[in-house]
Amino acid sequence: MYRFDLGRLNFQTADRDQWLQRPYGGTTMLDYLTKIGSREVTEGWLIVDLSGEDLHGADLSGADLGRADLNGADLYNVNLSGANLSEAIFNGADLHHTNLSGADLSEAKLIDADLGHANLSGVILHNANLGGADLHCAKLSGANLSLANLGGTNLAGANLAGANLAGANLTSSDLRCADLSGAKLVNAGLHDANLSDSDLSGADLSGANLNCANLDGAILGYRIPANPEEKTGNESVQPHSKRFC
Repeated sequence: MYRFDLGRLNFQTADRDQWLQRPYGGTTMLDYLTKIGSREVTEGWLIVDLSGEDLHGADLSGADLGRADLNGADLYNVNLSGANLSEAIFNGADLHHTNLSGADLSEAKLIDADLGHANLSGVILHNANLGGADLHCAKLSGANLSLANLGGTNLAGANLAGANLAGANLTSSDLRCADLSGAKLVNAGLHDANLSDSDLSGADLSGANLNCANLDGAILGYRIPANPEEKTGNESVQPHSKRFC
């Protein structure tokens, strides 16, 4: 159970009333929250587990959901911009088309979450776990993904322009047609990643592991190792097709 500010739950009035009357814990959600509030809550904070809940379309912008349990929750098209979601758990959650711009998701768990077409521009995902997540066509420009686990993720068509991916694990990730222009990929793990037709112009891949990475048709123009065994290199590479394997 984690704290949740009900005052930030800005549904359309009808949707909000319907949600509050939903069965929960042997009673209604409203009665449950009232009971919790009278016993455990100070300063308007409510302790509630939102795992598996249907919150699609809700306005939770600026909400404090730090460490919240949202496993398997339906957050389709929810507005979570500027929210504190640090250490929150979203494993298997539906975040398709969700607005997470400017949110703090540092050390959050989003394993196998659906973030397709989500707006994550400027988001903080430092040391977050997104293993196996679907981020196709997501907006991640300027995002901080340093040390994040993105192994096996679908980032096809994603916008990662100017993103910080230093030390991130992108092993076996799908980055086809992704925009990585100006991205910081220092010491990133890109082993077996599919970067075909991606834009890596101006990206910094110093120390990145590109073993078996597919760069067919990618736009390069950065400095990469001269061979897969080197951590850094001096070879200036112009745009062309290349595969390190």
